[in-house]
Amino acid sequence: MSNTELEPVSTELSPPIAAFVEATNAHDTPAFLATFTKDAIVTDDGHNYRGAAEIKEWSDRQYIGTQVSLDITEVDCRDGKTVVTAKVDGNFPKEGLADPFKMCLHFALDNDKIAALSMRVASPSEPSEVAISPQ
Repeated sequence: MSNTELEPVSTELSPPIAAFVEATNAHDTPAFLATFTKDAIVTDDGHNYRGAAEIKEWSDRQYIGTQVSLDITEVDCRDGKTVVTAKVDGNFPKEGLADPFKMCLHFALDNDKIAALSMRVASPSEPSEVAISPQ
C-alpha cells in the first residue's frame, strides 16, 4: 500500500448498523424503525425522508414492504462514517439493474442510532468514503 492510500479504520459493523441489517433481512418494520434517531433522514433515489413517519411510509412502499434483503460485501468505517456495500434482493422491479444489484449505504450515527442514511447504486468507480451529514 502506498503512503497516499487510506486504510480502513474498521471493517466491522457497529451495533446500530448490524441491527439495521438484521431488521432489514427479517423484514421487521418496528425493529427497522428502532435503529433510527427520532429526526433521522433517509435519502433514497434522490428523495429525503425525515423522521419515523416519513421513513416508515417510504419503507412500507420501497424497502421492508418489498422484502429487501442485504448481503454485505464490504464495510468501510472512517472518520465517524460507515459505508456498507451490499448485494440487494427483494420483490422490486429488477429490469435494467445489474446482476447482482449492489448498493452503497452511507451511514452517519448519533451514539447508538442511525442519524442519516443515504442509499446509492454501487458503481465500480465509486470511492467508498463519501461525506454524508444528517442535515
